[in-house]
Amino acid sequence: MGKHQKIMPTVGERLVHMGGFGDTLHAFPTSFGPMSGLICGENSNPLAIFAMTAEGSRIHVMSWPNHFPTSGDPMRNRVSIDSQAFAQMSKAFVVSACGTVDQDIVRKLKVGPEGEKFLRSTDCCGGSVIVAPNSRIIAGPMGADEGILYADCNIELGITMKLRHDFAGHYNRPDIFQLQVNRNTPQIYAIAGVEEKLALPGASTGAPGPTLERRHALSAPPKQLAAGPAKTNGGTRRAAKRTRRKTAH
Repeated sequence: MGKHQKIMPTVGERLVHMGGFGDTLHAFPTSFGPMSGLICGENSNPLAIFAMTAEGSRIHVMSWPNHFPTSGDPMRNRVSIDSQAFAQMSKAFVVSACGTVDQDIVRKLKVGPEGEKFLRSTDCCGGSVIVAPNSRIIAGPMGADEGILYADCNIELGITMKLRHDFAGHYNRPDIFQLQVNRNTPQIYAIAGVEEKLALPGASTGAPGPTLERRHALSAPPKQLAAGPAKTNGGTRRAAKRTRRKTAH
């Protein structure tokens, strides 16, 4: 279907990841309409949310880790809040999938008693949920265990909800608010001014005059220098024979 790269790594992720580019920030066409996806904290980014809303996303997928730091709200609370908020703003169905760790992984991590308590806490992990365009939870939230959520999604509900609030349509002011997404991949090397025509002195009299065409030195690969005549070996030998005959006469 496609791919999306997280546009900004969070905290420790920056040690091993770099941010993705705008070329993967878009919805994907499907048989039931545009489908979008964002990763973790991106689902709280107002500009990213509006970008997906403007592309008419009808089903949005949120990807979450298995745990959040203890400095913030419990993960399952945050997932529910962000999922319902996204559904309210975009009028899309939201499927939030949270990671999980089983008891075998907890033992292998060897994090000590306090770490094990944190990893096994039901408040600090889990929370997979499905939310409808009217912001109502229709499946979940799940606990910390691995499983599958199912829900019947009436896609037309999103259209009904947009009759009241369509933030990328009639319920917005494009003369006040605009969002521009750069989908160009950054280039570390580019050439500007490849070809430029300059008028020669005295050409401002109105009469058509000569022009000087200036080309960039790197606009084309440099020509290879040949050591000797630029002819084939056979052509060179024939020319040498003709020269000897004329000399003899």
